[in-house]
This record gives sequence, C-alpha cells and structure tokens, in this order.
Amino acid sequence: MGKEAGVDSQRPAEMIKRVYLFDIDGTLVNAGGVGSQAFRDTVRNLLGHDLAWQGRDFAGQTDAGLFRRALSEANRGDELLLPLFEDYHQRLELNLRARPPELLPGVEPLLARLAADPANRVALLTGNTRRGSELKLPRLFPLFGFGIFGESYVERSDLGREARRYADAVFGPGTALTVIGDTPNDIVCARAAGAEAVAVATGHFSPADLTHADRVLSDLTHWF
Repeated sequence: MGKEAGVDSQRPAEMIKRVYLFDIDGTLVNAGGVGSQAFRDTVRNLLGHDLAWQGRDFAGQTDAGLFRRALSEANRGDELLLPLFEDYHQRLELNLRARPPELLPGVEPLLARLAADPANRVALLTGNTRRGSELKLPRLFPLFGFGIFGESYVERSDLGREARRYADAVFGPGTALTVIGDTPNDIVCARAAGAEAVAVATGHFSPADLTHADRVLSDLTHWF
C-alpha cells in the first residue's frame, strides 16, 4: 500500500502541500503489451483459460480486479490468486528483459520539476502491483515517495479512496491531490480521492474520451 523511498521521502510531512499521483501504463511508460501478454499466459497456464479481452479490457483496471475477473470466467476460486500473481510477476520480468518499456514523452523532465519543489510529493497510484511497478519502472521507481498499488483493490476508485486516506493521515487533512492518468477510470479514481484529474492521451483513449478530466493533455510535454 504505502511505500516510502527516495529523496522525496526525507521531506518533513508538514512541508507537503500537494501530492501528484501518477498512473504507470499509458501515462509514464508504454510497455508494448508485454504486461497483458504475461497476464494472458499466466491465466492460460494456471487456469487453462484463454482470454478474449482487448486492450481496453486491461486499461485503467487493477491487477487484483483483472485476476478476479479471470477467475470468475474460469469458474475458479480466490485461493488461486496468490499463485496467479507469482506466475505473472515471473513472466512479466522475463518479458520486460526482452522488451524494456519505453518512457513516454515529457515524463522525466516533469517528474524532476515537480519533485524539485519542496511543497510537492510525487507518488504512484496504479493498478499494477508493487512488484509490477518496480519491474516497469526500474530506474524511476525510487523517485516516488510512496505508492498505492493494485494487488489489494478490485475497483480503481478504491485506490483513490486509499490515496485520500493516506495523504490525510500523513500530510494533514485536505492535502491537495492531483491524479495523472490515461483512462476514464483514472478520472473516476481522482473523483473518489477528491483530487484534481489530469488526463493524458498517450494510452488507449483519445482526448474526446477524457473530457471529464480537469485538464486533458496530448502528452506530458504539455504540462506547463
């Protein structure tokens, strides 16, 4: 759930006025479908079930929610959830070694600029598990002060509610939050957190699909 790491975590909590919460896939990186392929292969291997899902079936979901959906389709129980995660992480690691994820435009300059302000905390809010996040962001992962991850939450909005609870507990009630993501579910997640929603059209969804956000960007180079 919460993860403290990196230079950012050394700042006194009372200094933090705004937390920027980043999604990963389609927002920070393009993993080229290697995550969904690892997921499909895991489900086929452990459940004997071939998924007919398309790219948008994965976009904006949580890993826990996706695996529970796969278990339901295969008429299997949650006792297989942990083996599914373990097999998936192994396959994901192998896939990413063969095809490392591509950082999307503007990511590194934006993270550096936001983190340089002592009133900011930069964090992750992602449907990926913590291990999946580490694998997809091998160099950038330590830059994030904490993370709310997808192994414990079926609904994306639950990630937003946990982010609000965590921020209020650590930085003070009503701490300003900004959620940055590439799907309509990220916008729903932001609303559940009482956060500003910034949508970036670098994933499966067009700007027209993301109009309920407070800001819609073609990519993160247009932040400022």
